[in-house]
Amino acid sequence: MENSDLDIAALTEENQNLKAMLKAKDELIINTTNMKQTVKTLRRNFQGMVQLLIETISLDNLFLGSHLHRSAEMSKGFCEFLKLPKDIIFLNYYATLLHDIGLVGTNSAIIEKRSEDLNEEDKNIFLAHPVLGAEIINSIYNLKKTAI
Repeated sequence: MENSDLDIAALTEENQNLKAMLKAKDELIINTTNMKQTVKTLRRNFQGMVQLLIETISLDNLFLGSHLHRSAEMSKGFCEFLKLPKDIIFLNYYATLLHDIGLVGTNSAIIEKRSEDLNEEDKNIFLAHPVLGAEIINSIYNLKKTAI
């Protein structure tokens, strides 16, 4: 075999390797795009699930539902003021939305009273809500990070 034949064979092999690498790159781009779409869908499902919980809470106690929304917006604004990373802001926003979920099913009269007007039994019920809320949140895999 002559040198030119070897050069052509080497170039042909290199060309095949480059084509294979380009094909792998294209597949990687497609997979990355699909993964981004999946993450976006999961995030939307997460947001929808939390929103469903908040709407359910609001049905039982309108004040509590609006309190959760106001608190979450204030928390988000504070996190943005601190220039925290987007994922921390996202997590904090949803944790704040869910911070009183342990009050679901609690008598509205207890929730709406000022703390100084609560009797001892009502105080104990009210003070137990963070623990109950954490138990509720921890039962759902995607929400565990919010149960701080």
